[in-house]
Amino acid sequence: MQTSPQQQLDDQLEELYPRIERSVRAYTLGSGLDSQDLTQEVFLKAVRSIGSFGGDAALYTWLFRIARNTCIDAMRRLRTRRRYHTDAEMDESRLDADEDTDPVNSRESVRMVQQAIAKLDLEYRDLIVMREIEGLPVADIAAITGLKDGTVKSRLFRARLMLKELLTKAGYEHDT
Repeated sequence: MQTSPQQQLDDQLEELYPRIERSVRAYTLGSGLDSQDLTQEVFLKAVRSIGSFGGDAALYTWLFRIARNTCIDAMRRLRTRRRYHTDAEMDESRLDADEDTDPVNSRESVRMVQQAIAKLDLEYRDLIVMREIEGLPVADIAAITGLKDGTVKSRLFRARLMLKELLTKAGYEHDT
């Protein structure tokens, strides 16, 4: 017997929640948005619309699309508010909140990479998060974004070049 979408979500919640939260955190990096609140919003939206999950894609892919759209909407709202409230400040202290136990050099490297990702245009940040942080295959990224595989690949290439340039300008040195 096939399980319902709601049962699938219930069964996989423990695995999916931290993955989606990590993605939301990467998307909203440096914006001052609360990634935990947005993650909860993603799952509330998912529960409310679970009936629309047709099973064409993996449950994670469906959730990721909801997370992506939720983050994009929240960042647009924030940008609009900031246009009218110039005294709004970004919460930079959240950048390395999870890295308190790492060695100093490693923490600094993580912070530099996070700041560089945060400086990317949203369309490129989007792709970097999906491919490099979440490890999604190009086909899944194409399904989520509505782009063709070739377009995803070329934009990923550009996104990586931009990220490398930002890191180089910031003085990031990576030992290989």
